[in-house]
Amino acid sequence: MQVTHAPSASAFIYEEDGKQAYVTYETYEGCFDVRKTFVPEEMRGQGIAAQLVECAYNYAKLQGLKCTATCSYAMKWLERHPEYEGQPSPDYVPDSCAIGKHQSSESESK
Repeated sequence: MQVTHAPSASAFIYEEDGKQAYVTYETYEGCFDVRKTFVPEEMRGQGIAAQLVECAYNYAKLQGLKCTATCSYAMKWLERHPEYEGQPSPDYVPDSCAIGKHQSSESESK
């Protein structure tokens, strides 16, 4: 499976037959936060989401970033892979994914 990192879109993408599965992320305060995981219905059940999340967190580790998750799927993945020492992001809500953007305490104080 060929996963492409698209830094300008803050995403890891897998394409097959004109369809895209992806993971979006944000980096802030030394954290790498998987915000959303999406796999089209017709591509589900093939382990694509797991591979995308793994690629994203491997990248985070190489960059020296702490693995966090807002996306509930990514959080469950981190729980199954304790070697990544992942934690929920400040925006994490169980069984949900990000709608807005994380705001650092610096921007919140403005």
